[in-house]
Amino acid sequence: MADDGHIRCGFIQGYEFDCERGDAVAHGLVTVECDPDTGEISHREATFLVLRRGESGRRDAVRMFEATCRLRGSVAIANAFLVANCDGLKRWVICYEKLAGILSDYPDDHMLTTFGAFSSNGTDSLSPYWSNQIKMIITTLSDMGIRNVSHGGMSNPESYALTESLDIKLINMGKNENSRTYQHDLADFGTFLCQTPYIGASKCTSWTGFHFLINSNAMSQRYLWADIVKGHPLFLDPPSKLRCYVNLFEWSELIQISEKTAFCDACYKLMPDLTQKTLWGWISCCPASVKIYLNQAYKGISIYEDIITFVKNMILHGRQELMNANGGRWSDAHFCHKIEQLFPGFMSVAYALSKATRSDLNKLLGRA
Repeated sequence: MADDGHIRCGFIQGYEFDCERGDAVAHGLVTVECDPDTGEISHREATFLVLRRGESGRRDAVRMFEATCRLRGSVAIANAFLVANCDGLKRWVICYEKLAGILSDYPDDHMLTTFGAFSSNGTDSLSPYWSNQIKMIITTLSDMGIRNVSHGGMSNPESYALTESLDIKLINMGKNENSRTYQHDLADFGTFLCQTPYIGASKCTSWTGFHFLINSNAMSQRYLWADIVKGHPLFLDPPSKLRCYVNLFEWSELIQISEKTAFCDACYKLMPDLTQKTLWGWISCCPASVKIYLNQAYKGISIYEDIITFVKNMILHGRQELMNANGGRWSDAHFCHKIEQLFPGFMSVAYALSKATRSDLNKLLGRA
């Protein structure tokens, strides 16, 4: 027996759980014979999902169990122990490791109090909890693509469960019979983040860029897409985020003028409001930023290129000016906050578009 949700040895001898009529979830025990020679028996806490009756229930149960087993060991998968046709209920059940509950069963106010919103202050902030949970699910989605397994229902809150350690695990793998890809599942996961009230991803200023990224053709790179997503500024600590912004400038300096023009046109499609002012108009509210601006030249083909250049200059050349303006206190986290304050959501969009394919840009620009 193991304590991490796996049964590593032994033979399952039986199961038991309490269930009222109409319950979709029940908790109980799995009985395991650990040593056939001695007859040693252990009991493992487990969670049971009640499925349909008859042949349709059997097909669901087998499909879900097989899909889950193909992903055994993936970080965000709830381990399945068995499927059975429960005589007492006359329904099929699938037995998972012990789960605290299904996300859809928790009231929104409880989840909001427990975990907080995706973005609590209208900026690009992402709490450590949500950052960690989302990255684990992204890792499992990557495993699904590599192992040719699809979930089919990741926009549905009933597909997510909480463990007692408050990790989020995927359940109901393969319950939907329709053949789908990990890219569909990734897009559905974005829908879940956006439409679930206590997460509130769509209220985050970085959502426009992140949403574009996870729905782009860059996600078709089976072995690379997860690293691209986890490299999005949302998931980076302040030092890594600043390096990402400098790398973005260096990328913009290397691409051809035609690519840069398409990039800027795409920025306009996603964030047209930035063209309502010049770069000076956006940064003139910050005296330290004005000094940084005056020390450099800006000759970009659009406001979008100028912002990327200005952000690079802030990071590489503006620390002293910002420290002087803030009583000597200026950290990487302060940099990130100031950049987001001056250009809300833009660096998220710029990162996403820098990873987009030519076909993504053509589609966005109506050239497909």
